[in-house]
Amino acid sequence: MAEDQVKLWITIAEAVPKAVLFLAVMVLGIVYRREISQLFRRLEGIDAGPLKFSLKDFESWAAESSKDRDLSITGEAIEAAMNRARRSRDAFAGLKILWADDVPENNFRERRALASLGAQVTVALDNAEAWGLLRRAEYDILISDLGRDNKEDPKEVTARAAAYLYQPAVVFYAMRIPDPMPPEALGAAVAPDKLIHLVTDAAQRRRWTAPE
Repeated sequence: MAEDQVKLWITIAEAVPKAVLFLAVMVLGIVYRREISQLFRRLEGIDAGPLKFSLKDFESWAAESSKDRDLSITGEAIEAAMNRARRSRDAFAGLKILWADDVPENNFRERRALASLGAQVTVALDNAEAWGLLRRAEYDILISDLGRDNKEDPKEVTARAAAYLYQPAVVFYAMRIPDPMPPEALGAAVAPDKLIHLVTDAAQRRRWTAPE
């Protein structure tokens, strides 16, 4: 009987640390659920494996983008943009992109494509967060979705970006082209192939103007 009680207490003692650890994880998950959710939104799609440069993949991407953006986008157009970017791959090495988008999961293909070329892509969930990141680090390109329903003022975005020591090239990637387009912006795109072309332009310009 005494031996059974000893075994019982040993079992309880072994189970207590596991139970405490489980409860601690649960509490942390509840307390930091917003931060954890945001982290997964930022990372969604980035670690989905290597990007395959096949026309079939580009056609699937084009079909999804056409549906989401109510446009006619072809896989051939995305393939051509990616092929051009690949020919400028050296310009993408070390390229730092800050992407401000309140729904980053909608653009995980674009982010994967740019990351596959060698760019470093950091996600901000809105322009306010982007300004904070720009104060602390250098970025070559700022991609902005102009906020939910395109309510951000594009002139304000370009003006604020220009006020930082390291002035990033500003590219708008939204459901509509800003009208008028701020002359300080590199450009705007509503389709992924156009976005890739603009980022390639910025990458090449950065390489040409980089100090020896």
